[in-house]
Amino acid sequence: MDRLSIHEAAVGRRHAQFLQRYNPARETFSATALAGLLPFSNKRPRSHLGTPAALDEPMPAPPTAATLNATTSRIIEAAIAIHRQLGPGLLESAYLTCLTRDVTEAGLPFETQRPIPLVYKSLKVDCAYRADLVVDGSVLVEVKAVEAIAPIHIQQVYTYLRLGDYPVGLLLNFGAKTMTAGIKRIVNRFPDR
Repeated sequence: MDRLSIHEAAVGRRHAQFLQRYNPARETFSATALAGLLPFSNKRPRSHLGTPAALDEPMPAPPTAATLNATTSRIIEAAIAIHRQLGPGLLESAYLTCLTRDVTEAGLPFETQRPIPLVYKSLKVDCAYRADLVVDGSVLVEVKAVEAIAPIHIQQVYTYLRLGDYPVGLLLNFGAKTMTAGIKRIVNRFPDR
């Protein structure tokens, strides 16, 4: 077993222990915030393409640069507030839960653990990867809690952006001493206007 597998196993055990100790009567965050650990969404599911209901709905306009900038700014503000209050040292799942709570409070639609498909020639893997958080259908957020962001983390987000066709992604490292040092914004075919 390599070092990464050992680390992933340890993180999985700590996450399971956190969930076993969770007592809703003692905690201050809502059930909605805890749902951030599960693959749920606060968005209504869309109709399947090709059905009469889907054909009647107009296609949503692609997000503008101003919309994407406003959305990423709100997410970054929430991340900074969380880091100021909690500091580094928690599990990624704890930070993700807090972030989903703040995104909900901001009124932004989001999905957690959104599947990212992989297509190679005639092979399609529907859930090759999972994005931690997708806000407003256009901003991919990957949460980390490591001492320093490595180049592989940036490449991971860029790969998710390409495969999922998202214009912008945020890599938020809550393990950094300051949150501003732990933010990387990565773009993929970002709109001009």
